[in-house]
Amino acid sequence: MPLFRTRTRVVVFVLASILSAVAIFASENASTQDDMDRSIKPGDDFYRYANGGWLKTVVVPAGRTSYDTRTILTEKTVHQISGLIQSAAADKPVKGSITQKVGDYYASFMDEDGIEAKGLTPLADERSKISAITNKTSLSAYLGSTLNSEVDGLTANADHIFGVWINQGFQDAQHNLPHLWQGGLGMPDRESYLDPSPKMAELRAQYQAHIAAILKLAGVADADTKAARVLALEVKIAQSHAPDSDAADVFKQNNPWKRVEFSAKAPGMDWAAYFAAAGLSGQADFIVWQPSAVTGTSALVNSENIEGWKDYLCFHLIEHYSSVLPRSVAAEDFSFYGKILAGTEQAPERRTTAIAATNAALGQAVGQLYTQRYFPPEAKGKAQAMGRDLLTAYRDRIANLSWMSPQTKHKALVKLAAFKLCVGYPDIWIDYSTLNVVRGDAFGNMRRAEAFNRTRNLAQLKKSVDPIEWPINRRLPARSLCSVLMLNFSRQPFSNRLILITRVTLPQITDPPELAWPTKSATVLMNWEIVMTIKAASRIGGQPKIWPAITLLRQSW
Repeated sequence: MPLFRTRTRVVVFVLASILSAVAIFASENASTQDDMDRSIKPGDDFYRYANGGWLKTVVVPAGRTSYDTRTILTEKTVHQISGLIQSAAADKPVKGSITQKVGDYYASFMDEDGIEAKGLTPLADERSKISAITNKTSLSAYLGSTLNSEVDGLTANADHIFGVWINQGFQDAQHNLPHLWQGGLGMPDRESYLDPSPKMAELRAQYQAHIAAILKLAGVADADTKAARVLALEVKIAQSHAPDSDAADVFKQNNPWKRVEFSAKAPGMDWAAYFAAAGLSGQADFIVWQPSAVTGTSALVNSENIEGWKDYLCFHLIEHYSSVLPRSVAAEDFSFYGKILAGTEQAPERRTTAIAATNAALGQAVGQLYTQRYFPPEAKGKAQAMGRDLLTAYRDRIANLSWMSPQTKHKALVKLAAFKLCVGYPDIWIDYSTLNVVRGDAFGNMRRAEAFNRTRNLAQLKKSVDPIEWPINRRLPARSLCSVLMLNFSRQPFSNRLILITRVTLPQITDPPELAWPTKSATVLMNWEIVMTIKAASRIGGQPKIWPAITLLRQSW
């Protein structure tokens, strides 16, 4: 089992700097010299010279295949966040406060007995809507109601038949547009459905068995036949999907469609019904990332049997909410997605999943609790000052470069002037006052969190592009862990900005005087990430020079 000691602390901060845990970790390890092995000449084996002390003393914990400082720091951060969320659940905070919402969301998710007692009744209303589908129009309307925000951009497969990402246009940096991309597959990608190899054929058979098992748990008659029908439909959806390799060519994603063009370009779907249900009936312009998927899936709405679509929707509805449904459903979900797809033998503890779900649904609420405890405003001010000093240095260096032509210098300085550096946490937090979180209603809380994020997301279409909009997780709350706290940094080449999250900036600013090295490392870290962000904004998908200062899609220089 390999041991990985990240000797250069700058790299530790870039990849996994975890809040004030860095200061704790550094104090526990006293001196960086303890990590070295000076008996080895650096010219003979620099890695052993720099990390020999670490390699001799650290033991890989049982159940792990590797261990490094990133793992240690991650564990400490998770422990801190867990403590905050669990404390919120144990306290009796003011109703409507972010502490109440965070605590009640977590407590509801942890109430497995309460979830078990309700069975599948929370799904009754939605299943009735699916049962009421009788024609292409009602099917299109239901599919439109499922359009939800996914992870921001560059995802291969949305959670529903299409995903939407609200962001600036490729050639319009002033207005937000809905970016539509392919989705609707229960397995990772199109190759899982189309690859003829025995391995993939076996995976498809296992997936079909999983579909049947879920339908049986829901009391669906003739589940095996319907599972085969669901898989057959997904295979046809996959056939229309663009290959993952297309994601490397950003020009292939830039497909502006007018609302009035959808019926002609992608016949089959009742697009009026679809966009009305999606809350986009008044939207005139769209960016379609994979036109073949929109065209192909739309055609299937018209050609495929309505009952097959209803079986598909019923299965995905249950799968979508499996984490807040009875244990048998969650266990079957893990049996396929955890064991078969991910190779994980044991499901995570419920507490771990509950922390992830709470953090995903209420990420900036948890972020507020964290920064109130661990990251005072004066620390953020120091980090911002550090960033301003670096940008000033870049301006001076660019202006005095002898090898750069005056025209290129001008473009470089314009791009630098447009660069946005966001540090620690947003100046204006998300307002969760309209999100109702009820203790004892795990399913309802998840539904309301999804609706809240969807409404907030669509509202961006009526606003100008915010160059300092902080990324939030808009994917299914119970399925991923990503919030203002759980990222190190977020490079945003579309908007030429770098977001350094609290856990990256905090320890370097607030460590005690005897640990003077972190401030220097923080400077190097910030310098590295600014350079890499500007580089990323100039080169995406292996294509250089395509994003100028305001990141319009064209040759920059």
